[in-house]
Amino acid sequence: MVRTNDPRLLPLVEAATLISGIGNGIALVALPWLVLKLTGRTTAAGIVVIATALPPVVSPVFSGTVFGLLGDLPDTPPDETDDDRILVVGCTSVRACYDKD
Repeated sequence: MVRTNDPRLLPLVEAATLISGIGNGIALVALPWLVLKLTGRTTAAGIVVIATALPPVVSPVFSGTVFGLLGDLPDTPPDETDDDRILVVGCTSVRACYDKD
């Protein structure tokens, strides 16, 4: 079993973050451009820009508050299910749904 604080996982997490950032950047440019080309309306493209840019701006506010309220989680095996861990995983999953572009 690989522990979550294993330093060998850091390059994988960094690579995933880089790929996610590249995808978000492409979506931030491509989706409004596609809407503009399909509809010809700048208002529709502007709405898509707002809808694409809003989740990454708003979600850290809520996730930071949740993590701030919970504090540091204890170093426990990943199969232990306590209430704090379930709440953090649930909030992270909700955030991941809103970060998908």
